[in-house]
Amino acid sequence: MPFHSCFSPEMGCAVYVWHIQESVEELEVLLPQVDVPASRSQQRRKERLAVRLLLQQANVTGLAYEESGKPILTDGRYISISHSHDWVCVALHDSRPIGIDLECFSDRMLALSPRFMNTEELASLPHDKTVMHLVWCAKEAAYKIYGDTLVDFRASMTVLPFVLSVGGGTFFLQLKTCGARLTMKYMLNAEYALVYSIL
Repeated sequence: MPFHSCFSPEMGCAVYVWHIQESVEELEVLLPQVDVPASRSQQRRKERLAVRLLLQQANVTGLAYEESGKPILTDGRYISISHSHDWVCVALHDSRPIGIDLECFSDRMLALSPRFMNTEELASLPHDKTVMHLVWCAKEAAYKIYGDTLVDFRASMTVLPFVLSVGGGTFFLQLKTCGARLTMKYMLNAEYALVYSIL
């Protein structure tokens, strides 16, 4: 079943997850009235179609994009979108900015970690594939809220030490640009890590 899950972290907020198992043609059949712009690749088109299907599931219309590529809703609600391989998720909030990121597990993350983790994080956090995925997702989620002020993942943000919990939990991310400390909620399963933050 392609529609995977939906959960509500708090009142006025919902997160929808889609597992893409369909072809482009099968997805298009499910969206006969929606005009989805052309994409560079079949995979990218699948992702865009799955996003629209999740919004349809949520009874949400009015998706648009800023010049930067950031998604917005024309009715003023907040939205954040993420996709990795065959997984797509959409987070919606009625009144508060939200950022979400989903990343499928990959052994490459260990090798890439020095590119997005600073020396403080590398010294204080376990050299663990799951932890590295959570750090990446947390910084992506924060970037989706704050934009280009956090473009340098190593210099602008630090994930504070935390103990990994099976299935999910909470940790904190310190923004060096403004001093804010964000609460990051995470979920884990066999295929991916998912992290979101609500301001």
